[in-house]
Formats: sequence, C-alpha cells, structure tokens
Amino acid sequence: MTGGLLQKGEKSMGVLIAGLEMDKEQLLRSRVSPRLPTGLFPLADQEILVGRGVAKVLKILPGDRIPLLVPNESGFISGRRFLVKGLFSTPGLDPIAELFIYLNLSALQPLLGLEKEIGHLVLFTSEGT
Repeated sequence: MTGGLLQKGEKSMGVLIAGLEMDKEQLLRSRVSPRLPTGLFPLADQEILVGRGVAKVLKILPGDRIPLLVPNESGFISGRRFLVKGLFSTPGLDPIAELFIYLNLSALQPLLGLEKEIGHLVLFTSEGT
C-alpha cells in the first residue's frame, strides 16, 4: 500500500493505493473484500477501481481516463493515465476504506520504481494454526 494523487480536471485528491496480484484476487476477495462488486476482476494493467469516497469528490465515473501520480523510489513523481473500470463502496467499514484505489500490482511497481519489490504482504492461515 502506498499513497498518491488522483486527478480529474482541475481537482485532485490524495488516495491510498493497493496493488493486487490478480491471480490471487479471488482469495483476497473472499477473505478481505467481499463487498467489492462482482464482474470488476481481473483488472488489466491500464485499469483501476476507485472508492466511492474519492469518486464523489472528483466526480469520477466508470470509463473515465484519469492520471495517477505517485512518488517513486528516486524521489521523483511518476504518473500514468488509467481507465476507471468501476467504483466500490465499503458499507459498514471505516470511511477511509473508500479513499482507496485498487490496481494491478504489475502496473503499480514500475510507477514506484520497485519492479521486483512489494510494500506489504498479506498472509492467510487456517484457524488454529
């Protein structure tokens, strides 16, 4: 997870960014994010999912092409345009969850200058182990 800036028109907003391994997404979805709508996965490298909190402020709609800016490993700003594949909400969870955007890990790593690294690792274990 990292932070970045999402922009539409003259408005911009800080966002939390989570890069997902799309081949592992089904397990993540069933354990962590069951509220994400079906039909939005897998994401192609040029697609993102945007939380409704961000979408409301920036007036983002599915189908919009919007720039995402992130600080990279060298201390510079990297950016790329992404296609908004869908919006998600997280009813009953902390409102900060709707400040997230999700994208393919393989699309996020080059922006960060971390092609062979990850920032966080989520592990699942069986109960009682």
